[in-house]
Amino acid sequence: MGNPRETAVTVAHLVFGGVLQRFPNIRFCLSHGGGTVPMIAGRWQRGFDTKQPGVGARMLPPATLLSTFYVDCLTHSPDALACSAEIFGERRLLFGSDWPFPMGLSQPHDYLARLPQLLRDQIYNVGPEQLEPPC
Repeated sequence: MGNPRETAVTVAHLVFGGVLQRFPNIRFCLSHGGGTVPMIAGRWQRGFDTKQPGVGARMLPPATLLSTFYVDCLTHSPDALACSAEIFGERRLLFGSDWPFPMGLSQPHDYLARLPQLLRDQIYNVGPEQLEPPC
């Protein structure tokens, strides 16, 4: 249970700590479909929009910064994967299986078979040479 939460804590530090703005050419790939980030991204954006204390006035909007991440497709739920695609963008989804760890999928293609063909093709066919620059 901890790994998706830890992923979100890391992303929060990268976004709100200004790391993504200081180093715009670094590409980050998050496991677990971005962890719990897709579920709290709206809250982060709302905090930015309402100028909550502690949110840097010169930072880019969280939604803009989140769209620079790549995430693997292993969420164990089609609905969670759809949420990850909505937050990070379908073109930012990469193939992942978490194998050989216990939470991994021995048959990841079966898991992805439920997805629309275009999305499956996108996930299967993106390699390092196709990765877009973050900004």
